[in-house]
Amino acid sequence: MSKLPQVDSLDKSKNTFTTFKGYQVDIYDHTWVLDINNKADMSNLSKFSEEVRSDVLNTFINFAKYSSSTHAAEMIRYALKYPDLTGESEFTLKGILEYKKYFNDKKYEYKLAKFRVFLKKL
Repeated sequence: MSKLPQVDSLDKSKNTFTTFKGYQVDIYDHTWVLDINNKADMSNLSKFSEEVRSDVLNTFINFAKYSSSTHAAEMIRYALKYPDLTGESEFTLKGILEYKKYFNDKKYEYKLAKFRVFLKKL
């Protein structure tokens, strides 16, 4: 089975999907407009290895399609910080522990919780 995003209807491009709020998004855009107030900068996606990039992209698409725009934007933002904070291009135990160490303070606990949700969905 292909890891490419599934097409919602025959008249749409294979590279587009509709967000939870009804916005059309091209998966290859550098910025995804999720609604009038929420955008997601996708520039860090290229820092993931080829092996996991399509899975990460499909997880982001799932959040954008089925979650509120605010929630989706936060999930994407925290997941895309992973390569910069850890130096890893794939999800490894070492990388996850580095990510956790970076957000060790109690006031950042919610960021770790959102990253945990992302990993479960991945």
